Amino acid sequence: MSDNTYPKEAPFVVVPIQVRLSDTDMFRHINNVSYLAFTESVRMEYFLKFGVNLRKEMCINRSISVDYQKAATLLDPLVGLARITRMGNTSIEMEVQIANALDHSLVYAIFHIVQINVCAKTGKPTPVSEELRASLKDAGQIS
Repeated sequence: MSDNTYPKEAPFVVVPIQVRLSDTDMFRHINNVSYLAFTESVRMEYFLKFGVNLRKEMCINRSISVDYQKAATLLDPLVGLARITRMGNTSIEMEVQIANALDHSLVYAIFHIVQINVCAKTGKPTPVSEELRASLKDAGQIS
C-alpha cells in the first residue's frame, strides 16, 4: 500500500530531555539503559505533537537498535531529535538521536526503531490513521 519515506532535508523534531542523577553511573556518565528510556519519552512526545489519538491507536516497538557515539554526563544538556524514516501500512520506522541541546551535531546515541501501529482496544495491527499521515505530511515529516 503506502510506503512514504521522510524527505532527507526534513528537520528533526526536537524534544527536551531532563537528566536525573539516577540516570547516571558512579562516574556521572549517562547509563546505557537511560538512553532507551529517553528514547521512549522522545518517541511518545513526537507522536503526541502530531496528534496521535492514544485512545484509538498506538505504536508498539518491534525492534530497536542503537549505535552509541560518545558518553554523555550528568552535566550535558540533552535533547532528542526524532523523525520518521519509513512509513508502511501498519509500520513506522523512526530515527531518534540523543544529542547535545546546545550543539545538535554532538550526538551521543542514534536509535533506529521499527514500530507496529496497533488498535488501542484489540492490540492487533491496524493501518496508521489518515489523520496522523496528514499531520506528518503537513509538517514535512513524510512525503
